[in-house]
Amino acid sequence: MIRRVGSQVDDRLDGSGGADSLLGLGGADTLWGGLGADTLDGGEGFDLVLFRNTPTVIDLRNTVLGGEAEGDVYLNVEAFRFGSGNDTLSWSGVAEGIHASMGAGSDSVTGGLGADTLLGDAGDDTIAGLLGATVIMGGSGQDSLVAGWGAGLVDGGSGNDTLGAVNGGDTLRGGSGNDQLTAVILDLEHLGLTQRLGRDLMTGGAGDDTISTSDLGGIGKGDAGDDMLIGGSGADRLDGGADDDFIDADRSSLDPLVPGGRDTIFGGTGADTILGGAGNDRVDGGDGDDSLIDGMREGGGAGRDTVSGGAGNDLLMEGDGADSLQGDGGDDTLIAGFGADTLLGGDGADSLWGGSTFSLLDGRDGGNWLDGGADADTLLGDWGADTLLGGDGDDSLTGDNAYFIDPTLYPQGALLNDSLVGGAGADTILGGAGNDRVDGGDGDDTITNGPDGGGGAGDDTVSGGEGNDLVTEGAGADSLQGDAGDDTLIAGFGADTLIGGDGNDHLTGDIAEFGNDALYPPDAVLNDSLIGGSGDDTLLGLEGADTLMGGDGADSLHGGDGQGYDWVVFDDRDHRIVGGYSEDTGDQFNGFEGYRFGAGNDFFDASPLWLIYGPETLTILLGAGDDKVLTDNNRSIVSGEDGNDTLLSQEGAHTLMGDDGDDLLVGSIDASRLDGGIGDDTLRAVFGDDTLLGGWGNDSLVADSVPWNPEEWDLRPNLLLGDGGDDIARLSSLGGTIQGGLGADTLFGNQAGDRLDGGMDADLIHGDLAGTGLPDGGADTIFGGDSADTIIAGGGDDRVSGDSGDDVIIAGDLALTDQGFLPLDAGHDTVAGGTGNDRIIESAGNDSLLGEDGNDSLTAGFGADTLLGGAGHDLLWGGDGVGIVLGDEGNLLDGGAGADTLRGSWGADTLRGGDHDDVLRGDEFDLAAGGDQPAGSMPHDNLDGGRGNDWLRGLLGDDTLAGGDGADTLQGGSGNDSISGGRGNDLLQAGAGSDVIESGSGLDVLLLDLLGGADLFTDMRIGQDRLRFEAPLPGMETLRLTLGTAAIGDDAQLVYDRRTGLLSWWAEGAADDGMALLVLANRPNLSAADIDLFG
Repeated sequence: MIRRVGSQVDDRLDGSGGADSLLGLGGADTLWGGLGADTLDGGEGFDLVLFRNTPTVIDLRNTVLGGEAEGDVYLNVEAFRFGSGNDTLSWSGVAEGIHASMGAGSDSVTGGLGADTLLGDAGDDTIAGLLGATVIMGGSGQDSLVAGWGAGLVDGGSGNDTLGAVNGGDTLRGGSGNDQLTAVILDLEHLGLTQRLGRDLMTGGAGDDTISTSDLGGIGKGDAGDDMLIGGSGADRLDGGADDDFIDADRSSLDPLVPGGRDTIFGGTGADTILGGAGNDRVDGGDGDDSLIDGMREGGGAGRDTVSGGAGNDLLMEGDGADSLQGDGGDDTLIAGFGADTLLGGDGADSLWGGSTFSLLDGRDGGNWLDGGADADTLLGDWGADTLLGGDGDDSLTGDNAYFIDPTLYPQGALLNDSLVGGAGADTILGGAGNDRVDGGDGDDTITNGPDGGGGAGDDTVSGGEGNDLVTEGAGADSLQGDAGDDTLIAGFGADTLIGGDGNDHLTGDIAEFGNDALYPPDAVLNDSLIGGSGDDTLLGLEGADTLMGGDGADSLHGGDGQGYDWVVFDDRDHRIVGGYSEDTGDQFNGFEGYRFGAGNDFFDASPLWLIYGPETLTILLGAGDDKVLTDNNRSIVSGEDGNDTLLSQEGAHTLMGDDGDDLLVGSIDASRLDGGIGDDTLRAVFGDDTLLGGWGNDSLVADSVPWNPEEWDLRPNLLLGDGGDDIARLSSLGGTIQGGLGADTLFGNQAGDRLDGGMDADLIHGDLAGTGLPDGGADTIFGGDSADTIIAGGGDDRVSGDSGDDVIIAGDLALTDQGFLPLDAGHDTVAGGTGNDRIIESAGNDSLLGEDGNDSLTAGFGADTLLGGAGHDLLWGGDGVGIVLGDEGNLLDGGAGADTLRGSWGADTLRGGDHDDVLRGDEFDLAAGGDQPAGSMPHDNLDGGRGNDWLRGLLGDDTLAGGDGADTLQGGSGNDSISGGRGNDLLQAGAGSDVIESGSGLDVLLLDLLGGADLFTDMRIGQDRLRFEAPLPGMETLRLTLGTAAIGDDAQLVYDRRTGLLSWWAEGAADDGMALLVLANRPNLSAADIDLFG
């Protein structure tokens, strides 16, 4: 046994292991008794008793001591420090506070009635405070720590600890590890432990912690880790902290109907799940994709909650109470509960769902989805392309709320294309800016797309749905449909489409009807389309160029008062319109410039009443069907489209278009344009100055003659255009122009100066009415066009061109009599065959015929004609060559390029062969061949072979023949001819009469006979030119030439007198009687070597 006494300073006193007595006196002493029943008295100061590693038990309430404490007595001791054993300390019932440091090992500690400090250190400790401001530190290990009934501080330290707080006022810190922090209310009345000290503060620290507050309310902070925070019925403040937390403010996950307090909840960062429960809670999800749920069935989550999702894509769901939900940033889903809730979407594409009672849904920024659900809700789309569904009840839907407050609030480039559906009930819908889609749904709805009807820019699509709806649009090209019910549709400032649907509807193209025309912007486009649908509708186009369609029922349609070109449109049924009234539907029309019919067989009559109130220009589009139109006295444009239509004009300048089908078009007394289009059409011009276009098909175009004096009417010629098909076109006496176009056309001019063009294919063209012999056929201009055409120019001084193709052209007009074809007119025509092998026949007059390209045949008629063959191998006839020749005058025939044949007739003709090898005949009829010469006529022809190897025949008359270049054959015929061979090796024959012959250059041959007269040969060149007899000379088998003035002997012989150049023929026995054959003007030294006998 050792007895040790300390001093007044800090002493350390150690026992011996026996029953020692240690007295510390003053100072902070440290006492260790060891084993044995020791008495340890710390004395004054803060004294500490040490235990080593032996498991020790100190239970002062039950006076149980064990281990190193067995049998010990402790006096004036403030602190114990245990070793590594599993120690037990119970300070229950002791009023003074104790400081216990348990050390290593799994220790069990119970505090006393004072302010204890209990430190668990290492090991899995169980520590419980009792009363007073207890401080408990679990240390490392998995500890179980309870603060007790005082305002304690509990720190779990490291490890997965369990911390408890009793009756409020405690601070619990979980520390690291997955801790469980729980606050409870526990009254121990037999111990007097019933005090309640308010809310606890519980902090989970690091790790996945579970925090549960009591019904007194508490402050819970999850800190880092995926924490679970569960509040009680009191007013809790819960903060999940970092990571993905679960927060149940009122234990509603266990019982949805549990009462709750006014909680404040912060989700913190991470994807949190928060159950607000009952009470007027404030909830902020914080960052992350959170789920914030206030009540999951009716009766749960009662209270006026304020919920904010924070950043992230959050889910906010409310229960009972008038709650306020705000999604903030991210694409959030907000669901109202069973009270009058307010839902604010915030940034992002949010989904807002109303509840069973009134809700206010405001999507704010982003393209949001708003569904009001049951009852009368208010939905505000604000910025972004939103979808608003009113649901049941009388809802108010606004697509762009800020637009109606201040349009300048919109950010640059905001997307405002909303979709608004009212649903059941009498809804009020305001679309706002952007291209909106609006459906009023059931009920009597009011739909507006701008303040006072003056805004709402964008192209909107609006459907009123069932009920008597009022729809008013703003700017933009909008589509409005009333659907069922007696609806009122009012268009705005754009090109709108209005469809009444079922019911007796009122459709107005512009808001000017209601005195709002001052709201029109200067660039407003007011061209609207109005469709009545079924029922007795009223359609008013008003401003702009509008299109109106009545539909079923007796409708009243008014296009406007001249502010635009308005149309009325009909369906595919058969309609009968007389003036401004429909005889089949009872519709009334007023103020329209155009009528558009469907596929039925329609009848339209512009009555005299219509003539008074009708537009300046009326347009009628008939559509398919066999239609009939009688125009008014103003200007009309009529299009038949498909079907066999009849289009009739009265006075006025009209344009009639048959389009497809076999149509009948009749012009008016004023200048009209008739276009048959496709099909076999009949077009008739009544007076002058009309244009007829046949179009495709075999058409008949007729310009009727004026039955009275046309000068009184100042009438002008007509224009007829055949276009495609085999057309027949005829002009009136006023004249005009016909263009045949495609197809084998038949064209008739008249007595005026007409212009006729056959166009494509093989046409038949009459310059005048065929065979009528009009006294004045007119100076016509005629073009054959492509292909092989037949042209009869008729009377008058005509200009004719065959163009391409092998054409037959008669310059003039012919009548068939018993004597043949006789000319009916003696106009002076100019005819050109064009390309192709043409046949040109002139009947009478001084005409000019030009074959141009191709192998042409040109025949002159009566008069001084000019024939030019042009390129190709042409045949030119100077005479009629068609019927009986009654007389003729001198003609000019020019073969041009090619191997041509030129034939003159009676009269002094001029024939020019031109290039190539030509045949020229001065007269068509040879008297030696039995032809008859007209009385008093002796032709004097001029034949010019030109280049090439030509054949020229003068025949009758005193002719002039010039061979030109090439090896030519020149035959003078009867008459005193002048023959010149020109260059080349020519064959010359003078014929009858006293002829003058010039051989020209080349090796020429002059044919002689005994029938002609004494001809003059001017340039006989010995060694180059030769004389040759065409037939055998009687009695001369071999050539005998005598030089001198007379024959020598009785034999037949030729006598040449060099002094005079006379060559004569002396028959056998005719010594005193020679026949003069030829005079050689240059008196060459002619010999027998220069003469060839026949054969």
